[in-house]
Amino acid sequence: MLPRCTNSPPPRRSWGGQNSVLPLLAFLAFVLVLPHGLGAAPQVAIADDVHGPLYRRLAAAVVGITCKVKDANPESGQYFGTGVIISTQGLVLTTLTVVPENPGEIKVYLVDGRVLEGRVVRQDKESEGVLLQVQAVGLTAMPLADSTACRLGDPAYSWGNPFHTIMKDGMVSLSAGTISGLYQVSSVDTESRYVGWVLETDAAVNPGSDGGPLTDADGHLLGIQSLAFSRSRWLGTAVPIHRLAEGLPELHTLQRMPRPVFSGARARAWAAELAFPLVLADAAAATVSFRVVREGEKVTLPERRQDEVLTPLAPYPADQRRAARELVRPADAYASGVIISPEGWVLTAAQNLAAASRRAPGIARVAVYLADGRRVSAKILGQDSFYDVALLQLEKTQGQPYPFVALHEGPGPGTGQFIAVLGRSEPPGDLTLNVGLLSATNRFQNTCHQMNVMVNYGNLGGPVVDLEGRLVGLAVRLGPGTPWRQNCGVAFMATAAVLRQIIPELAAGKTLARPARPFLGIEGDVGALDIAGARINRVLPNSAAARAGLQQGDIITEFNGQNIPDWPSLVRSIQAALVGDTVRLKVLRGEQTLDVEVTLGSME
Repeated sequence: MLPRCTNSPPPRRSWGGQNSVLPLLAFLAFVLVLPHGLGAAPQVAIADDVHGPLYRRLAAAVVGITCKVKDANPESGQYFGTGVIISTQGLVLTTLTVVPENPGEIKVYLVDGRVLEGRVVRQDKESEGVLLQVQAVGLTAMPLADSTACRLGDPAYSWGNPFHTIMKDGMVSLSAGTISGLYQVSSVDTESRYVGWVLETDAAVNPGSDGGPLTDADGHLLGIQSLAFSRSRWLGTAVPIHRLAEGLPELHTLQRMPRPVFSGARARAWAAELAFPLVLADAAAATVSFRVVREGEKVTLPERRQDEVLTPLAPYPADQRRAARELVRPADAYASGVIISPEGWVLTAAQNLAAASRRAPGIARVAVYLADGRRVSAKILGQDSFYDVALLQLEKTQGQPYPFVALHEGPGPGTGQFIAVLGRSEPPGDLTLNVGLLSATNRFQNTCHQMNVMVNYGNLGGPVVDLEGRLVGLAVRLGPGTPWRQNCGVAFMATAAVLRQIIPELAAGKTLARPARPFLGIEGDVGALDIAGARINRVLPNSAAARAGLQQGDIITEFNGQNIPDWPSLVRSIQAALVGDTVRLKVLRGEQTLDVEVTLGSME
C-alpha cells in the first residue's frame, strides 16, 4: 500500500560507500562474462526481449484524453493529452493541463478503439493531479511504483499520446531514457503552475504527452508527465506518485511495487545507464553550483541550498515561443562547475559569468554551493572566451581541503564512447546526470569535442566524465548566440588536455581572447568521392592560398609530406599548424603535379 507522505524529497542517497560496492562488483563481474563480438542480431534480440514485451504488456493502460471546458470559447476551451489507467475498476490518472478546472465533456480513448466517457473523481490544484472514472471491463492497469525509492540515473520510460497518436492511429508513443534529476521546480509554463518536487527525465516528452506515465524499467508508474519546466534545464519532468498522493487520497488504496532488479538481457540493454551512477563518487562530490550576483542586485542568498524556498514564478508571456524562452539563461539562475584541486580551484564555462547584455552591471560577488549545500565565496581568477572556460578560486578554509576530482591525464574518450555530464539542479541543488555519446572529435579548429548529451544552462560548466568516473572534460559553448539550442543533441566539451593547457594562464589572472588560428583561404569540395585528395572549389581573395597561386580545381594531395586523401584530412593538417608557418603542398592541376609553398595566414 502507498504510504501517506508530505511534500518532502525522496531520501537523499550518498555516492560511493559500502552500499555501492556490492552492486559495482556484481556489475563488473557481469560485464566480464559478456560474450565478445556480440553482433547486430543478438543486440536486436536484447532490445526486443526488454522493450518490446513491456510495451505489449502495458501500452493498453495508456489512454488519450480530450476535454471541453464549460462555457468557454470553442477553440480555446479544447484540451487534449494523455492519461494512464491505474486500476481495473476504471480509475484514470492525468493532470490539470489535460482536464482543467470546470471541465465539461471528457472523452477517454483506448488503444483498442473504444471511446469512453470520463467523470472527474478528484482534482488537486497543488499537485495538478486529476483522477477520472470510466466504466468498462477488461481494462489493463499500470501498477504504481514507490517513487520515494527512485534514484538518479535509474532507467525510465515515457509513454504518451503526442499529436493524437492514440486517437488517430491506436498507438502509444514509448521512449526510453533515465531519471536525470530529482529536484524542486517552480514552473514557468503558461499552463502548468506547479511548484514542488519532480522527476526529471531525458526520455522524450512531446506535446500531448502531459498527463502520461513515466515508469521504471518494470513499467511501474513513477509519476505523471507534466508541463512544469525548470527555466534553467528545460527537460521533461513528471510529478512523482508520492506527491500526487498527497492531494489524491484514492492512490493510497493501491499497492506499490518494488524497485526493478536488473539481470540478463535487461542488464545488458541498460548497461551504460546502470554503470554511471556506480562510478561518480569523486566527481559528484566535486560538482558545485554557484550564483553570480550583479552590482546593485538586492538578493539574500541562503547559507545552504537546501534552505532555499521556491516561490511561484510569473509565467513567460503566452505570446512567446518556447524556443525564445529557452534562448537566454536567466540572470538570477544557478550554474554548475567542478572543483579540480584541494585548494579550491573551480572550473566552469565562461558563458556562466557573461552578462545578459553589454549594459548589464558588473559582477559584485560569486557564491558557490558545495555538494553538501554549504555556501562559500569565490573570486574569478581568469577567463578564456575562445575555449569558453573560466577558473574560480574558493575562499580559503582552516579545515579540511575541498573535495575535488583531478583532470584525467591519459588519452580522452573516442568517438562513440559513453560519457556523462554532471550538474547541480534547482533546489536543493542535488546532482543531475545526463548520459550520451561522444559524437565527434576535434571540432572548432581542434579545440573541443562534440557530444549528443543533453546540455542546458543548468549543467553548462559541469564536469564530463567517462565510464570510469574520470574527469575528461567540461561542458562548454552554449549561449544565446549559438545556433544550437539547449538539449538539442548537439553539445560541446573542452577536453582535459585543453583544460590543462590553459589553466596556468587562467590561474595567473589572465583574461584570454580568441587566439589567432591558421588559415589557408580556400573553400573545398567536402563531399567529393571521385578523387583522392582535397579539391579546391574557390580561392578567397587576398588569402594565403591566393598569394601562393593556388587555383580553383586544384587537388591538394600532400601537406608537409603527409598524404591528404580527402578534405577533412586537409582541415586537420591546417589546424595542427601555426599562423606564419610555411608549409609544402603537393598539388594536382590537370595533368601536372606541382610543389607549392604557402605561408599560412590567420583567420579573423
